[in-house]
Amino acid sequence: MVVATIVAIELKLGANPVIAAFLHDVVEDTDYTMDDIRQRFGDDVAFLVSVVTKKSTGNYEISKQVDNYKQMLNSIHYDIRALLVKLADRLHNMRTLNRPLPPVERHD
Repeated sequence: MVVATIVAIELKLGANPVIAAFLHDVVEDTDYTMDDIRQRFGDDVAFLVSVVTKKSTGNYEISKQVDNYKQMLNSIHYDIRALLVKLADRLHNMRTLNRPLPPVERHD
């Protein structure tokens, strides 16, 4: 939600980049696919999400990270909004680097 707030308030982008910011981790963290996002939110949002989503590689090596960034940069050539959503995500990550992690609840 914080990334979407950055995109909406600080970057003042439109609805589709804000929706993409809300969804930027959905494909990585859930069973939803890009096709699910495309069907529900349309091609524009699906494109933005696909650019900022890390591609699943299993073993996430440096070379795979480089490939992901190359792909992202190539896609950004077509739409700067994708770069801005990705930068909002990175900005949020940097702003929260020094925060302590929440305590883990134990369920024995």
